[in-house]
Amino acid sequence: MIRIVSHHRTGTHLLAKLLHQNFYGQGADYEGLHYSHTRIPEGPFVHIYRAVYPVMLSVWRMREHFGVHPSVDFSRMIRTRWPDMPKVESKYAFRDFDGTMLDRWLRNTTDFSRKASISVSYNDVIDRPLNVVLRVSAALNFPRRGFSPVSEHVGWRGSDEKPEVTANDAAMMEEYQGKLIVKLGG
Repeated sequence: MIRIVSHHRTGTHLLAKLLHQNFYGQGADYEGLHYSHTRIPEGPFVHIYRAVYPVMLSVWRMREHFGVHPSVDFSRMIRTRWPDMPKVESKYAFRDFDGTMLDRWLRNTTDFSRKASISVSYNDVIDRPLNVVLRVSAALNFPRRGFSPVSEHVGWRGSDEKPEVTANDAAMMEEYQGKLIVKLGG
């Protein structure tokens, strides 16, 4: 069984649907391929990653879903340590971390990328799905059934709300994106 790990809001459901229909066929539950947003499975697994800004934007647009109080603006969300974050009850609330949302993204993306059998980018899943299927098949030595792109929306939809992103916010996210590149030796 193919297992997928990821940070939240990186295209996990989209990748699961793409791999499921190309390795297992249509009909069954593709969500069974998702393993975790925090833990690493035993054996081979696929990691999907996405650049920091689209992830933070998507998390912010769904902040109540993840346990963040709706009054929290974008800047505060990315800069506030989780224990100090104003929260609401949610069964999907982030748990078990001490840093900021940016710290969590960096930690998860770095750990998963270093240990994954293969890492694929969200942009490749969108722009080059056949390439992703071929790479996963080769990396996991897993035969595919053909090729069928995902044609419908999968996963959760956030709002279309546009946050105010300051120059300092943008610089901070760029710094974290750079930290990831350095940590991964790129």
